[in-house]
Amino acid sequence: MKHMWASLLPLSMAAALQAADLGDITAPLDYAPSNPLAKVFDAPTSPPGPAVVTSLGTVLIGSDQVLDSLKREIIARCGIEGDLHLSFVQPWNNVEVRNDKDWRVVVDEMKSGYVSPSMVLSFRIEASGQLIGTWKETVEAKLYRPVWMTQRRLERGERLDSMVCALKNIDVLSQKLPYVPADADLSIYEMAQILGQERPLTEQDIKLRPLVHKGDFVNVVVNQGALNISMKGIALGTAGAGETVGIRNKDSRKDFQAQVIGQNTVQVHF
Repeated sequence: MKHMWASLLPLSMAAALQAADLGDITAPLDYAPSNPLAKVFDAPTSPPGPAVVTSLGTVLIGSDQVLDSLKREIIARCGIEGDLHLSFVQPWNNVEVRNDKDWRVVVDEMKSGYVSPSMVLSFRIEASGQLIGTWKETVEAKLYRPVWMTQRRLERGERLDSMVCALKNIDVLSQKLPYVPADADLSIYEMAQILGQERPLTEQDIKLRPLVHKGDFVNVVVNQGALNISMKGIALGTAGAGETVGIRNKDSRKDFQAQVIGQNTVQVHF
């Protein structure tokens, strides 16, 4: 993932690095692939102002206009990303507003509190500060986002890349699954289980591909300010990109923790 520091010190200077300097190093570098979709379903406590739609003269407010306004406010409230589609379960009766230049739709309550395939929304329509009416409607929602899909059957332990998986827009609300996000670096993963063709990748389907194996010699990058040192160490465990693994100093035999940053390469953080 990253490259080791280009600057190397003579072996005499590397040896001068006291055992205590590395022995007490700790690096709390917990790594877990994030799931941006987890935030999709949590509405912030202080939502921004409602969406406003304006029109001139006598207007007839139809379902498309109301749904568009509702969509913008829900996106702002919940901070979601993707292509959100809304539809009324029951037919919408057009609302006429005569000789008024401003009107808006304001969501008062989302009963579920988060975006779901079916939501009950309480909202009102105002014109020039005057209440036109209030409604409580059931709305169906779909949220399309790009998700990694398998191009063929994938076996346990098989490495992942853009040749065996491709991005496809799907409705991520239809099943609340921890999909692998579109910006994930597939090259650092391998299959944790068998998965058929044209199936979306979830976090349960994959695991980090080991880049460091127990007992292997690894390149250790040490940096502190302007100090950059590269040395050899012995891996005390097996770990993937971003994970923390124990390393033994080849010369002093002292153990310390480091973060995996590439194939047989780890980095110490002070």
